[in-house]
Amino acid sequence: MPLLCVSVAKSKGPTMRSKAYPCLLAAAILVSFLGNPALGQQTETLADVLAHNSIATDAAPIVRLHSPVTSYEVVNDSQEFVIGYYLAHEDNQLDFPLFLSRLDKGTGEWRHAELKDIKVSDPDQTDRGSFKTDCLGSVTKIKHKADRYYLDLHWNPSAECLLILHDDLTVDNTLPGWELAALKGVILGNITWCISPRRIRRNSGCTI
Repeated sequence: MPLLCVSVAKSKGPTMRSKAYPCLLAAAILVSFLGNPALGQQTETLADVLAHNSIATDAAPIVRLHSPVTSYEVVNDSQEFVIGYYLAHEDNQLDFPLFLSRLDKGTGEWRHAELKDIKVSDPDQTDRGSFKTDCLGSVTKIKHKADRYYLDLHWNPSAECLLILHDDLTVDNTLPGWELAALKGVILGNITWCISPRRIRRNSGCTI
């Protein structure tokens, strides 16, 4: 219900007084909303995302159906529905695990996975003891090519991690970069990684 903030001045008496009770009420309500973001904006649940994508939730039990989710991406085509997401926290921080769920629309079967402590190597290091860091970030893209899934995880405005999964949603490999042409190559600065269904190798001569 809208509130009208009006200040009414009274000129009777030795001093001019004003009544601003509606203003104080409006200010108090505004502060309460700012102090509690959950009142002003509701976080999407997994059920909300599935509903927006016209995915039925009553055919089979789905884990974390009513949990708040964040930083997710979906694939929704005639053959499958796939979502990669994280659970939302009050501090807005992303934490492992990365959750994945896949619906085979042909069979109606769901597959779920929880990926924890995913690591990726520093592309500037070539020795076996190269520095590794968490492959953790918002899911910005999911592609399914042949028997692999390719997920772009957004670290920051200038860096992404490419997470490569098998058909069963287990981890195949991670690369520090972004997918440009699945099964042909991934450009990482001046480094090219050649990708085939069975092998990933570092090579400067890939054809993109």
